[in-house]
Amino acid sequence: MRRQTKLVRRLMRTHLLMALITLSALWSVMAFLAWFPLLRVATADFSTVIVEDLKALSVLRPEQRAGFAELMARDHMLHLLDAQPAGQAKKPLFFPYLSVLEKNLESKLGQVVNIYAVSHPVVDYFFAVRTSTSVVWLGFPHERIGTAPALTLSAMFFFVMLAAILGAWLLTRWLVRPLEALRLGAQRLATDRASLIPVDSGVKELNELAQAYNALAGDLRRMVEQRSALLAGIAHDLRTPMARMELALELAKVTANPARLERIADDLAQMRELIDSYVDFTAGCARRPPEQVTLGAQISSLLQACGAEVSLDLADAANVQLIINRQAFDRIIGNLLDNAVKHGQSPIALHVRVEGSTLRIEIENAGESLSEDECAMVFEPFTRLDVARNPQCSGSGLGLSIVRDIAAANGWRVGLRPRTGGGAIAWLELPHAYDSVSSSPLN
Repeated sequence: MRRQTKLVRRLMRTHLLMALITLSALWSVMAFLAWFPLLRVATADFSTVIVEDLKALSVLRPEQRAGFAELMARDHMLHLLDAQPAGQAKKPLFFPYLSVLEKNLESKLGQVVNIYAVSHPVVDYFFAVRTSTSVVWLGFPHERIGTAPALTLSAMFFFVMLAAILGAWLLTRWLVRPLEALRLGAQRLATDRASLIPVDSGVKELNELAQAYNALAGDLRRMVEQRSALLAGIAHDLRTPMARMELALELAKVTANPARLERIADDLAQMRELIDSYVDFTAGCARRPPEQVTLGAQISSLLQACGAEVSLDLADAANVQLIINRQAFDRIIGNLLDNAVKHGQSPIALHVRVEGSTLRIEIENAGESLSEDECAMVFEPFTRLDVARNPQCSGSGLGLSIVRDIAAANGWRVGLRPRTGGGAIAWLELPHAYDSVSSSPLN
């Protein structure tokens, strides 16, 4: 199992690593494009001054050397020493300026030149140059070098790195704050199903994630409510036929009556139908492998199985080949047709329309007028518009709930709307029907 770390730490490490890489690259670019060229120019100029001063010293008389030495110290910050300065001389461990200066002097004087650091009241560095007659000791203070580009760049790197650490921490906190709110909202959702995650984080992706969480929470609430309603519906719908069967059995003990036995058989059939509808409702969303079907032939077979007189209008979609979940398609169309036949009146018609890339199937029937609210209400479990549960109109009230869940599981849309003149129009939409056509677009 991979070691888990907090998101804050991961973001901090990522930002710091990016800052370190960026600063290292900038430091390298600055060094090669600015520092090294400046170093070469500065050391070349200083080495030229030293060589010219040595040439002048070599031609001066002894009584003129003291005055020229003062001129060198004043104008060039280069001191003429009588001998090697007292004190411990040492080579600087890392001072690129002196190394480059040594190479420039060696190339111009034709001899090895070693520059040493020393603790001296006047000079900080000294070196010796051999002439034809003697050895000349020269020294210069650190101020002669001026600013140290390497140290300057290193200091800049250090302070920018500190700023990067602070910026990374602030940026990380700013980025994590909406995620933390999302996490807390999800935790509340686990204990309080009625709560919602705020969708005002200011980050589009996180708002979409919160909306998805809220939609999932709504589905979970609906599933729990449906489970409770399912149990209540089972208890309610099975109680009546079971009571009739108990009564018929008690009477059968007294006297046999074929009519009572037939009534018991009818009650058993009703109970079986109710149980089948409950099973269909709980397993209606099962996904099955898609199959290739011919739209016209498939709908025609469903109309034949329906047994009612339904007019069919396929328009230009009769020969369309679709690759879909055939059982889900048959269940939805069959339930919609059954609902139109049981609860509607003639004429009943089925229309197939192609709207862009969407295949739309409408089943309309005449009958009593329905309101928009009633059309939306019938998709809830155990909802029947005949509130008194007319015995002449059997059913569990789960048919359209099954249709809605199966359609949602397959990415389809289903609905019901009032029909002008009375009745209702049930419709099923298969979005992106072009994507499921096996050979050619809908035509």
